Amino acid sequence: MLFPKFKGGNGWSILKDSRASFEIEAPFTRRLYYLIISSLAHIASTALCQLVRLDLNIGKLYRANHVLDGGRKLVYGTDSGVWISDRRPKSPDARPRRVIDINTVTQIDVLEEYQLLLILAGKALISYPLEILDPNESQSPLARRPRKIQNHSQFFTAGVCMGRHLVCTAKMSGISTTIKVYEPMDTISKGNRKGAIPRIFQGGQDALKPFKVCSVPLIHEEEADFFSQEFYVPAEATAVNYLKSKLCVACVRGFEVVSLDTLETQPLLDLADTSLDFVTRKDNIPISIERLNGEFLLHYSEFSFFVNRNGWRARPDWLISWEGKPQSFALSHPYLLAFDPSFIEIRHLETSVLVHIVTGKNIRMLHSSTREVRLTVPLVGL
Repeated sequence: MLFPKFKGGNGWSILKDSRASFEIEAPFTRRLYYLIISSLAHIASTALCQLVRLDLNIGKLYRANHVLDGGRKLVYGTDSGVWISDRRPKSPDARPRRVIDINTVTQIDVLEEYQLLLILAGKALISYPLEILDPNESQSPLARRPRKIQNHSQFFTAGVCMGRHLVCTAKMSGISTTIKVYEPMDTISKGNRKGAIPRIFQGGQDALKPFKVCSVPLIHEEEADFFSQEFYVPAEATAVNYLKSKLCVACVRGFEVVSLDTLETQPLLDLADTSLDFVTRKDNIPISIERLNGEFLLHYSEFSFFVNRNGWRARPDWLISWEGKPQSFALSHPYLLAFDPSFIEIRHLETSVLVHIVTGKNIRMLHSSTREVRLTVPLVGL
């Protein structure tokens, strides 16, 4: 399907059809921006994008999340540290403030229930109490003292599985990956009031502990033999996704489902289904998985499709062949967004029909939710 092209200015252009429009509203200047796409439910009529200016000296932007004051503040992980700013600054001269001086932050996440900030910097997973993100409060030295969880981590993922909050880390070794599973320490009280440093930091202990299960179920805890959950994937892993009771690891071999009870691993896809033969192409990279109404939406670098719980193809007439090579995806019903470094592809989730393509340069998604999607828009030098 071909679309007429409309210039958007400063390296951005908009491809659209006659049935819908896509607008970008903001003053473009020679600075670094990140983009917030909101009102996705009304994208068929008009979708507004909010640009938030960042100073050039904060460094390369890797991740962003709003975690303070009901989402009114934004936190950034960059190669020069962790920064915070107001989402809607009252003054045009307002600038982000650095709250943690640390090099090469490539991931950040927050466990709000446990008042923990998790940072991946220089391949080391580190935790801080969430209080450190408030630059207006006087902080004790304990609040600024990091707790190192693990070294040599390629990435980490936080989520809920088996009804428990978990954190998975991935350590690469050649062409294989070791996944370690952690959970918050029991001594970290949920719902800590603002300004109270979790007891775990006061005692100098680690904030996360290895996730353990009982080797013999249904016996008394004091008699049980527990073992830590750590498993090996004989391939390079790219992501860990959380299902209701299992983990799903995306790796070059495909999607592998792992039981946390037994550590048994099996492919998600049942290749006895000959309609899945197209998936076995070597240059096709698994990226992520979504669970929708009892089915699984699988995202690869070349296409997306649905399977059922048995790993057989669902919705045989539904298949998206991506125009580019997406590196990440965002879902906001009824739309699916795919992020290629050169453009954003927007599809209708129910029909898979292409709705919009927005082109740019060096696009990278930062964070997504049901309300909005955040991504970087580097306009420097344009």
